[in-house]
Amino acid sequence: MGLLKDSDLDTLAKYASELAMYEFSMEKLFEGDMVLETPNGTMQISPYQKIAATALKNSDALAAVLGLQPKSRGQLKIGNSPAKKKDDPMADM
Repeated sequence: MGLLKDSDLDTLAKYASELAMYEFSMEKLFEGDMVLETPNGTMQISPYQKIAATALKNSDALAAVLGLQPKSRGQLKIGNSPAKKKDDPMADM
């Protein structure tokens, strides 16, 4: 489709980085405990939980900027889209 431009590469790199951080954090959560005991004996949620939540939130925001979500894709103002052929049964897909 050719919708991404060179100017989108930085945003795409940030999106990929946030997804990688989310995946890394989730792996760490599944490897260890979701709740940790602190040195003074209190319980706290694993820091990886907050990291994963923040990375997911950030990746969702970046996905919207890039038009990777149905709602944001519909809001993009894209010019020069190819005209549909009337006899093309795949045109509406």
